[in-house]
Amino acid sequence: MSINPPDGLPEDPNPIVPPEPVVPPGPVVPPEPVVPPAPPSAPPYPGPAQPYSGTPAPYPGPPPYPGPLPQPGTAGQPAQPPYDPYAYPHHPQQERGLGNGAKVGIGTGIGCLSYIVAFVLFLSVISALSFAGTAAYFVIFGLPVLIGIGLLFSPRSRGIGVGMLIVSAAAWLIVIGPCIGLISG
Repeated sequence: MSINPPDGLPEDPNPIVPPEPVVPPGPVVPPEPVVPPAPPSAPPYPGPAQPYSGTPAPYPGPPPYPGPLPQPGTAGQPAQPPYDPYAYPHHPQQERGLGNGAKVGIGTGIGCLSYIVAFVLFLSVISALSFAGTAAYFVIFGLPVLIGIGLLFSPRSRGIGVGMLIVSAAAWLIVIGPCIGLISG
């Protein structure tokens, strides 16, 4: 049996149903973070500080020595001496000989001496150099530069070559360059 509406019209076979309201989804709640367990609490405070007695506490010093060193290779004994935490570390791969700083210092001294010798040579042959021209000045004062460049190729003498080139650069900038400019000008 069909129920007719009060207006007397037959009932619509496909009634219009209003759409359901669109409800936005709820906020995304991140999962609860995993909290690591709390570290154990510190031991309780020992109480009030003791009054100062005037003498400092003794320094604990190194650990006591266990006795005579064990002989390597004996039964029940380790093959190496015991570890000493206060010993200076030994690096067997470290290069023996002079360090780079010492080599540069030696090269600086050699460079200074070579320019003193070049200056004395320059003064002794100055009359002959006046006929040779400006190129002769470059030969006399360029020899320490060439020797320094030659020493750069060997790893053992590289620091000495660097020291000689430092002195050469200073000598050319401060003394030789201006003097050659004055002489040839």
